[in-house]
Amino acid sequence: MYLRTRRRYLPTLASTVAVMSLVIFFVPDAATGVAEMARVVRPGGTVTSYAWDMSDGGFPYEALQSEMRGLGVEVPVPPNPDASRIEIMSLMPCLSRKESV
Repeated sequence: MYLRTRRRYLPTLASTVAVMSLVIFFVPDAATGVAEMARVVRPGGTVTSYAWDMSDGGFPYEALQSEMRGLGVEVPVPPNPDASRIEIMSLMPCLSRKESV
């Protein structure tokens, strides 16, 4: 199930899986976003997120962006690039647990 939404309410326990693919750094408050994912997933379901490590050069376009910065070009960054760091993601309870939610 793919759902494109902006502030659309989903019922609690509405799904068995919630995945945030390569977008956690675009979410201004990542912990709240992950908590919302956990809210809509049934017990025993799966909540997961994955991302490039934006802060440590893991973004695929980092080489290009580095060159652009070297030329004095302002390169826009997502609102929350540090959310992609494994240290930060591991602090989000439902992403750091090995068991299902």
